[in-house]
Amino acid sequence: LKGGHSGVEINQARANAFVLLGRFLSAAMRRDIAYGLCDMRNGSVPGKDNGIPGHAEAVISMDTDAAFAALERLAQEMTPVFRNEFRVTDPGVSIRVEKTNAVGFSPMTPERASRLFAAMALMPVGAPRFIQDGDFIIKPYGELLVETSNNMGNVRTDKDDAQLSDMARGSVASGRDDVEDK
Repeated sequence: LKGGHSGVEINQARANAFVLLGRFLSAAMRRDIAYGLCDMRNGSVPGKDNGIPGHAEAVISMDTDAAFAALERLAQEMTPVFRNEFRVTDPGVSIRVEKTNAVGFSPMTPERASRLFAAMALMPVGAPRFIQDGDFIIKPYGELLVETSNNMGNVRTDKDDAQLSDMARGSVASGRDDVEDK
């Protein structure tokens, strides 16, 4: 993914790697693919809430080769879906599933992971309102002034907790406050 700076490229409707990773892992849960979420990381701008993540990764634990194969099939199925959704801004979207021998991670419970994915899905991301000639419009592309925006820049997890970090911006204070309240 292209990623970018939430104060500069947010108006370009680029994909947020954390949002897509959350959607992918949530879909795996809905398909009853057995795994435990151990960690999520921002691979492109670690520690920066103002960056639009162009790369994110998760460490998950799986007990069977069948579960791993099912996750690989889901990645093959969802990649063209994401590529279609972001065909203009991020046509090279990809989901890669790899085996690793990660040690020292303990998975969070499926209930906690499910709540994390729900929170990620509900967090407003992007630029929902633009200003053009003094009127508010909703338009994902174009040379417009962003009135409000929000970006999920980081997700930090451990077996007991998860923290989503975001950055709300706005050229109109009340609009920014509305985004922060969500």
